[in-house]
Amino acid sequence: MSDATNSLAQLHHALERFDTADDAARPAVEADIWAAFGTEGAALVLDMSGFSQTVKRRGIVPYLSMVRRMQRLTRPRVEAHDGVVVKYEADNLYALFPDPETALAAAREIIAACAAEPVTRPEDRVSVSIGIAAGPLLHIPNADFFGDCVNTAAKLGEDLAPASEILMAKDAAMRLSAASRAAATEGRFEVSGVRYEVLIWSPRASREAGA
Repeated sequence: MSDATNSLAQLHHALERFDTADDAARPAVEADIWAAFGTEGAALVLDMSGFSQTVKRRGIVPYLSMVRRMQRLTRPRVEAHDGVVVKYEADNLYALFPDPETALAAAREIIAACAAEPVTRPEDRVSVSIGIAAGPLLHIPNADFFGDCVNTAAKLGEDLAPASEILMAKDAAMRLSAASRAAATEGRFEVSGVRYEVLIWSPRASREAGA
């Protein structure tokens, strides 16, 4: 059994203990879970663009080959900025970084690498959107991670960011250098009653953020 499988089993066992514990015992179980798996960091979630259209037009195999190319493009750039690939799932990348600055540096390199990659046809180009958020989270190495910042990064990267854009939660962006923030614009989005204040890095500088 792998270390990741053992760690997931440990987490599942602890969650079952929490689920069956009475109110008095739950804080201690929760503290044990955070002691075992808790960390601080910046979550990055990347989503490839055009899944439905590409599969309809060209079939699943060409798209899966693009997914594999995305994986080859992204892993070295994540690791070059002290990040770890938590998992690849469908056409998504989930990665964890020490802080928002390193996450942003990796994200910008990924966007640039996708734009610069030589392709024979425009439809072969890998196009991605990226969301970043930071805060406390539970990390099971080589398996998964969980937390409000992970959920926020996923919402920004999968649902709100257009192709070739990076959205970062504003509270995380306030930890960036002034130079990094200067290259971004501010935006506000509201989805399902939740408001997201973000900084946006976009090749289309004139884009107006949704209100």
